[in-house]
Amino acid sequence: MSKPFSYRRFYDLLAPIYATGQRLLPMWRAYTEEALRGLPPTGAVLEIGPGPGLLLEKTAYRETEVTGDVIVTLSNNEPD
Repeated sequence: MSKPFSYRRFYDLLAPIYATGQRLLPMWRAYTEEALRGLPPTGAVLEIGPGPGLLLEKTAYRETEVTGDVIVTLSNNEPD
């Protein structure tokens, strides 16, 4: 019998590649710059689901208080 697919293990393997790609790919850099244009120059920013934190990192250089939060809900029967 085959093992059930583990999303957690898959994410753990993919996360470093995703973070590097987000920093290197021009489309992600363009997205980040576009998102920054919509934010006020000062104040506080809360990003829900920040991923590797590229937008938070760029926002922090703007003298803005930044916070990232990830909300995770796992069922008890999620395979490891």
